[in-house]
Amino acid sequence: MVDQVIALLAGTAADALAWSGRLVGLATLVVGLQTLVGHRELAPGGALDVRLVRLLARQQSDQWVFRVLRSKDISPTGVAVVVALAQCIAGAALVTRPSLWPLYVVLLLASLAVAPVLRPGLDGADDMLRVLTAALALGGIAAGSYVGLTATALFVGGVVALAYFVAGLSKAQSVLWWSGRGLQGIVTTEYFGIRRVSQGPGWVFAFASWAVLLWESFFPLALLAPAPAAALVATRALGFHLICGIVMGLDGFVLAFAAGLPCVVLTAATVSEAVPAHVRLAIGGAFSAAVVAWLAYWLGRETRPTT
Repeated sequence: MVDQVIALLAGTAADALAWSGRLVGLATLVVGLQTLVGHRELAPGGALDVRLVRLLARQQSDQWVFRVLRSKDISPTGVAVVVALAQCIAGAALVTRPSLWPLYVVLLLASLAVAPVLRPGLDGADDMLRVLTAALALGGIAAGSYVGLTATALFVGGVVALAYFVAGLSKAQSVLWWSGRGLQGIVTTEYFGIRRVSQGPGWVFAFASWAVLLWESFFPLALLAPAPAAALVATRALGFHLICGIVMGLDGFVLAFAAGLPCVVLTAATVSEAVPAHVRLAIGGAFSAAVVAWLAYWLGRETRPTT
């Protein structure tokens, strides 16, 4: 069953990029629809964040952008609507035809054009979506080259692993994440919080914080694992994003990061074929030792009594 799923999603670089393209198209379609109905102005993740209307209504927009647009008789709302329609059309087309690489260029230009008008997300989804869109555009241009497609898929898989890795190491530098207070603080904020979740026991937040921190920090090991193990890690990653989407309202986070997961599996399969097992084991051991040293340093530093 696992092998069949791997063959379907990441049998070749073209397959992995096609699924990534479909998910990028779907994510952009959702972004466009959210813009048209007004949700993208209300929160970082989109439609699931409508509970934040009162908070964000109190925040000031980039007034200088609006002044420039209006000085040229251009409506900021009109710009957002036109871009959103382009995103919806191009995104829907990519869901069925992910090989149409010019559409990725359209989406990239659209996201850059609308960025000053709409509030950017705080969850990294918008940035990840732009990176993947740009990579898929380049991959589409090199569609006739096996090397070009493989390089694009490996790049996307590496970027996803790097994003998790940096997030984990960043969290390790804060005692709030080691103690669980950081995660508890996030879900108790007016911006991301859900009251019924924030009232949970402290040990739950501590366990969840350690789990997230360790999982993100060691995620690059998935690139050195056999393809079935990498597929399992990708499945867990998708579950993690779904939980974030439900608990924290970060629905844009789900699709943007999920779009890169097929390439993670493809990268692991490619590395497994090209690098002997004992070499991958040695690299993984060295990497793990370095990460453990980093985590131990910051854990010891943050828990050491101050004088």
